[in-house]
Amino acid sequence: MVIQRTPLTQSLLELDAELLRLLQQLSPPQTRPTEMLGQIAAPSHPSQPREWLILAVAAMLGLMGGMAAFVTEFVANAKAFRPTPT
Repeated sequence: MVIQRTPLTQSLLELDAELLRLLQQLSPPQTRPTEMLGQIAAPSHPSQPREWLILAVAAMLGLMGGMAAFVTEFVANAKAFRPTPT
């Protein structure tokens, strides 16, 4: 019984895999056909990046980052420099 156990287990695993493959082949596909919603047309003018908007956002972010660095450095230096009471 023990000797036949391994081949039988292997056969069962192979049959389960084959059963799954056959069931997938027999079942209908789980997709829907493509539907066209409208005519396909090329755009009237090519798209372009908004250079001024990008430049303005970059400038604002740069100023905010610079101010944050300045304030952080100022606070760190103010804490380090403590006048001695006389």
